[in-house]
Amino acid sequence: MINLNEVVQYLKRNYPNLKAEIVTAAKNGGECTGISVTFRENASAIYYPNSYETDCDKVINEILTMIGKIRGACPLDEIHLPTSFNEIKDKLTIGVMNESYEEMLKSHHIIIRREEDLIFYPVVVLNDSMSFKVTKTILKLWNVTEEQVFEAAYASEELNNVGLHSPFDLAMRNLDENYFEKNIDGSSERMFLVLFSHGNFHTAGAIFSPKIQKKLNKLFPDGFLILPASVFELLILPPYFKDKVSPEICKAMVKDVNMTEVSPEEYLSDSVYTIENGKLKKVA
Repeated sequence: MINLNEVVQYLKRNYPNLKAEIVTAAKNGGECTGISVTFRENASAIYYPNSYETDCDKVINEILTMIGKIRGACPLDEIHLPTSFNEIKDKLTIGVMNESYEEMLKSHHIIIRREEDLIFYPVVVLNDSMSFKVTKTILKLWNVTEEQVFEAAYASEELNNVGLHSPFDLAMRNLDENYFEKNIDGSSERMFLVLFSHGNFHTAGAIFSPKIQKKLNKLFPDGFLILPASVFELLILPPYFKDKVSPEICKAMVKDVNMTEVSPEEYLSDSVYTIENGKLKKVA
């Protein structure tokens, strides 16, 4: 493992304007420690080294390259960091983690809610590579309540910009074939479908959106199952599967895939869910 303090001290001596410091952030898969560096006034980026990295010179070069790319992609006159609630309403979405990270999120003062074994929280998405979780300190800055932030996140375009696709169409990146836009009764559908975000953030939070829940209930009036493939994709099983595959078998499948194919950073849960009365309900 790299000696982060050695890297920080080098940057402080040779690039004092970067204001390098060691920071710890709450991320899916657990807390991550990295090096925060300033790329413009009041704006910083965090570099997270690989756990197996041992070459300090390589890490320093990667940090300097990262800063150069950020500055090149974000000219000073194009960067705007929101400071008011009205500025970020349309940029909000919902992030999701497994319940095992609840205390970690609380220790970072991130505002959270819980349904079954999942913890969800509001996230501000600035673009496809920049986002931040909403903390209690930010609530005071915006002078709003937790309820106001969650309600704005549920209604945001970022959260609700998801499609329901066949595995084939998703693999071929044919995102125009969207089951939400088809006027059909999905009860007889004989394959699983994939809920997938068309926005700049993970898909999983969309399952807490009242709009998305309403679309799923309309498409599958006889019910459906939700399998958490990862934070990026949720599998939706139509009613046809009810008599073919039990929730317990689905749970075993999810657990096996999570153990063999899903990284800790992408893991959500081994459980199987449905939606009941506007809430996520664990069925296995």
